Parts: sequence; structure tokens; C-alpha cells
Amino acid sequence: MEKIGELARIFYGKLSPLKTMMVHDVGNVEKCGISKEKFASFTEDFSKFLIKSSGKRIELTFDDGHESLYTEAYPILKKYGIKFTAFLVSDFIDRPNYLSENEIKEMLSSGLLVIGAHGKTHRILTSLNPEETTCEICDCKQVLESRFRVSVTKYAYSHGQYTDYSLEILRNNGFYEAYMAQYSFWGGNKYLKPRMNLCDQQYQYISSFLRKSGY
Repeated sequence: MEKIGELARIFYGKLSPLKTMMVHDVGNVEKCGISKEKFASFTEDFSKFLIKSSGKRIELTFDDGHESLYTEAYPILKKYGIKFTAFLVSDFIDRPNYLSENEIKEMLSSGLLVIGAHGKTHRILTSLNPEETTCEICDCKQVLESRFRVSVTKYAYSHGQYTDYSLEILRNNGFYEAYMAQYSFWGGNKYLKPRMNLCDQQYQYISSFLRKSGY
């Protein structure tokens, strides 16, 4: 109960009607993942808030481009008609255990998938110099837009880390919003949007928090 209260106090300083979930690997609970059973339960329990386009709603985002997004999560999302964002690392596409180009294109064709950028190599931006930061962000955007013929306007920071310079690069290169990897007080900056980590360890806390918040 104390943990739920903590979440309620610090997640979204402005009481935003939109709550954003961050998902990594569905089916692999070892690496900040969530079991397929819990993910299916979450989407069923909160489906009416996951398909809404305004008012109180929940947004699902997936980081890194694990293949389980296609094999485990996508059939469930398609069942309910839930739109979602996949933040892709451009160098990871077609690697073993990551999404293939064809899998991404199939999900795009459903109209449910929005592609976001998660860096060229998944390096942490705070460890890079300005030239490397520009490459990490802009090369990823260029590759994704070229391969999938879409406009990429969302970014998720690797490990939630960013610099003032990276914010400047995002603003000046066609990104309209960017996401953290943790929940925190939100001051309204669209380039510092918080997310809740929907994983096995946090599943009960998050579900309880959302229900107590009227979802």
C-alpha cells in the first residue's frame, strides 16, 4: 500500500489523463520483462483505456525491438485493436532475438504500430560527445524512416539518460516528444515524458495504482 501511495504521489506532477507504460521483453521476466500471462491480463483488464484516443487513457510503448513484441505481444494487441509504439534501435533490426524488417512491416500494415527511435546502437547519451550524440539520434531516425517509409517523431532515451545537447538535437531534427525510462514528477516538458515500467516485479503495483486512479 505504501508503494502504491508513492507511485500516486510522484507519477505525473500534472494529473495527466494519459499514463504511459514501458515494456521490454514479453515472456522473458529475467531482463525487466513481463510474463505473457501478466501482459495478457493487463491488456484485458485495461483494454478500454488502451484503445481510447482521448480522455483517461493508457499508452503502451515497447523498447529495444525484442522479437517477443511480434511473437508474444502483437497477437494480443491485435485481438483488442490496441495501438502501440515500438522504440527501435536501428542497428538491432534483423539480429537474432530482435525484430526483423518483415515483422515490423507486417505490424505497420495493421495500422496499430507507431515507430519511434531508440538510438542507432543503444548507447547511453550521457556517455557520448556532441558528434556521437548527433549520430546516435539522427542516424537512427534516418534509417528507420528510409526502411519503413514513415515519419519518426518520437524518441526514447536509452536507460532514460539524456543531456541538454540531446534535447536540442531532438528539437531541431523533427522529434516532437521523447520519453524517459522511469516515472517521475512531470513538469510538462514534452521531451521528458515519464513512463511506468510494466514488468513482472511492478505488475501488481501498477495495476493497483491505475485502478485507484479510476482506470
